[in-house]
Amino acid sequence: MFGRGAARLLLRPDLEFLDLADLYECRWNRLEVVGYEQFWVSRLDGQALSAAEIDELDRVVSRDLRFDFGEDEVLFYLDPDSFEKAVSVVVYDAPSEEMRLAAG
Repeated sequence: MFGRGAARLLLRPDLEFLDLADLYECRWNRLEVVGYEQFWVSRLDGQALSAAEIDELDRVVSRDLRFDFGEDEVLFYLDPDSFEKAVSVVVYDAPSEEMRLAAG
């Protein structure tokens, strides 16, 4: 959580019972941060995720986040190449209209 903490969650492959949108907005008072910026997904058996599993992960994350946030509020991307046998999921606030205009 923004370099101040970490957690390990063991979940079913469909990520059922995990609400990524709620965790993104969750206040961690002790750490003085809100939410998370990145998490990694790996298999318990240590094998690399298949292309089909990565595609399904993308659908699950998108379905979860889009239930609560529009694309103008929160964006994300999957990076299957940053770690061997794990996929990094980066979640971040969408730039405001003012920031987009200033960037040109």
